[in-house]
Amino acid sequence: SPDDRQTLTLRCVTHSALDRLPPITPAIETALKTMKAEGQVDIEATVEGPLRPSPSLRTTVTATLQNGSCLLPTGDSIEEADGTLRWQPDLLTVTGFRGKFRKEPFHLEGSLVNFARPEIDARFSWGNLKADGQLTIDGEQLEIQTTTGQLGTGTFRLFGEINGWKEPMGNLYGETTFKI
Repeated sequence: SPDDRQTLTLRCVTHSALDRLPPITPAIETALKTMKAEGQVDIEATVEGPLRPSPSLRTTVTATLQNGSCLLPTGDSIEEADGTLRWQPDLLTVTGFRGKFRKEPFHLEGSLVNFARPEIDARFSWGNLKADGQLTIDGEQLEIQTTTGQLGTGTFRLFGEINGWKEPMGNLYGETTFKI
């Protein structure tokens, strides 16, 4: 009966410097050290759901970064980064992620669904570039369903696919318009 339902809610909250986070996974620990990641992060993890008639627990992890920075493999750095990353089963959402790259402000919002064959919907701006894109990753292939945007006074639309991560090859198609 409905009266027999029991629910569980567990919530854990922590505030830490990025370079002092306990190792979440070896890969994340290595990446944070390699990138010399710095900044403050608030992490909230929640597990909740009914225990009866059968357990159906849902996990959500939210990480909010403040004043973050990191060194990229290209030698460039991201500075003054703030934003929120939210993970749920088969869904990753980025909101309000902003900072500076090559001394120009950037902003990123978006989501990634279906971790087995990720589908990405993102909005990005950096300096005078603004873009919206829908992409799918299938193994070694990146399929660009459509990316539209603006660069300065011009507009563009791009679609196609790129195969391979180490030595990428692909077919990209598009159109652009510039005001003269």
